[in-house]
Amino acid sequence: LAKSLVNAAAGLVSSGQPPRALGTLARALTLDPDSSMAKSLAFDQLLRGTGLPGVRSPSGAGTETFVHPAMAHPAGVLYAAFSPNGNQVATASKDKIIRVWNWRQAELVAQLPGHDKEITFVAFSPDGKLLVSSSFDQTARIWDVATRAVIQTLNHASVVKSAVFSPDGTRIVTASQDKTAQVWNVSTGAKVGGPLKHEMTVNFASFSPNGRQVVTACADKKGRVWDLQSGTEVFLMNHAGEVRSGNFSPDGKLVVTASVDGTARLWDTATHAAVFDSMQHAGSVYFASFSPDGQRVATASRDGTARVWDAHSGRPITAPLAHQGKSPVISATFSPDSSRLVTASDDRTAQTWEIWHNFQNPTDLIKLLEGVGRFASDESITPLSPEQVNRNLTDQRNKPDAFERWFFAHRL
Repeated sequence: LAKSLVNAAAGLVSSGQPPRALGTLARALTLDPDSSMAKSLAFDQLLRGTGLPGVRSPSGAGTETFVHPAMAHPAGVLYAAFSPNGNQVATASKDKIIRVWNWRQAELVAQLPGHDKEITFVAFSPDGKLLVSSSFDQTARIWDVATRAVIQTLNHASVVKSAVFSPDGTRIVTASQDKTAQVWNVSTGAKVGGPLKHEMTVNFASFSPNGRQVVTACADKKGRVWDLQSGTEVFLMNHAGEVRSGNFSPDGKLVVTASVDGTARLWDTATHAAVFDSMQHAGSVYFASFSPDGQRVATASRDGTARVWDAHSGRPITAPLAHQGKSPVISATFSPDSSRLVTASDDRTAQTWEIWHNFQNPTDLIKLLEGVGRFASDESITPLSPEQVNRNLTDQRNKPDAFERWFFAHRL
């Protein structure tokens, strides 16, 4: 019966009725969730070119990812991060300038010059009122977003590789080529405690969700978790190559590390053991981070791609997200609502990707197909316009059946 339904769906496609074909394919998959014929035809119809302005076709069959217009720079982009409300993106570039963008239209909102050398990192404070940046000029700087003025300069003895706010926004931790990580008071610019000393360059440092610990990524092939009250090392995380980043999960139970050995690994903060190391790229992994909901991990690699992985299994849930010319992707971070990814690349762009449904999951695919089929058969349904979707993507996605309605209106 499932095969007969697939054949019927193919007939509907041939006769110019693809939306109704999807409803038929939903019934086929309900009977046989593993039907490769049904999935293949469904993906072929779902992943056609979109009519949404500024969005190009997905990067591979089965992916749930769409990319917005590129935020172009005159030099390579080393990091990109969303604002806390998700409306803007800040980028750190080799051209010594911080930029703030309206990512939906790739519209430049502000430029913050001031660093003397390449900028390695940029991040918003939790309340969105401040930015912190780090640079090859041996400083990290705290900026007032409204006035675009520097309010604090934090000095190291060598290149500052990263600078990250604490969850409460009162402190910053920096990582430096001077072989230290250092915590600072945001209001005064004063050091908080002594340096966390390493034997080699510290590539990255970030806080735990409760702000009591810091994870560091070091060129000595080790990640470390530190207790800030005592300034002592809690446990080590070993890789076969230089560790480039380390980040806690939102609940603090896991740490993800990224390494030039081509892997990102998850570590249990209670047992200190590796959970799995199946998140592998064809080149060095430069960055890895959790989605705010804790369900996914994003990785950025020298192999020219970013990937999104299931945080519970380590399995990829998107096709590789590639920048132009397979240029190295330096960072990949999620939006506050976990629905988007912003990537920074040596190709001189930052790009924002929509990440919605996992079409590889038969249950999600059936739900989507049934929804589209329902709209196709109900003449009272008014499709969303491209302008509505482009202007209010977040709001629309939170409305019942909005995702299915979008596919009905603009993908078929």
